[in-house]
Amino acid sequence: MLKAYKYRIYPNKDRKIQIAKTFGCCRFVYNQTLAYRKETYRKEKKPVSRTDCNNYYVQSVAIRIQAQKLRQIA
Repeated sequence: MLKAYKYRIYPNKDRKIQIAKTFGCCRFVYNQTLAYRKETYRKEKKPVSRTDCNNYYVQSVAIRIQAQKLRQIA
């Protein structure tokens, strides 16, 4: 049996901005990883593992340069 819990939050203005930045960063990382997976599959015709995606993200200089905006959250 599946259960779900729903919680309502009432963030103030500052928290709304922080939440929007966080989701924006998550969306950026997800889209970059998805593009990598699609490109790799198209070239090599084999699925990409989660470990490969993690290694790609850590080693990719281009993403690191673009990801400097992610540091605004920290």
